[in-house]
Amino acid sequence: MLKDRVGIVTGGASGIGRATVFAMAAAGARVMIGDVDEEGGESAAADVREAGGVAFGEAVGAEALDLREAPRGEIGVVALVAHAVQKAGAEFADVAV
Repeated sequence: MLKDRVGIVTGGASGIGRATVFAMAAAGARVMIGDVDEEGGESAAADVREAGGVAFGEAVGAEALDLREAPRGEIGVVALVAHAVQKAGAEFADVAV
């Protein structure tokens, strides 16, 4: 069901978010892990890659995405998705924003 799909999980460095990342990757999704804990997100992504999945971690605080001026809601979500596509390179190149 998620094979060749892209998932973005905010709060994916730990807890339920991390479990969601692994479930999505196990189902075949390529996963962007967004979290204020950049090191934890990259650690989770490394664990996914070690298990054969495709993932990367990224800091998603307002400063990291330069969303300070963006209102909450749709514009922030669009900016997060665009950032994920930009940072993911070839692994996520087929994602349209």
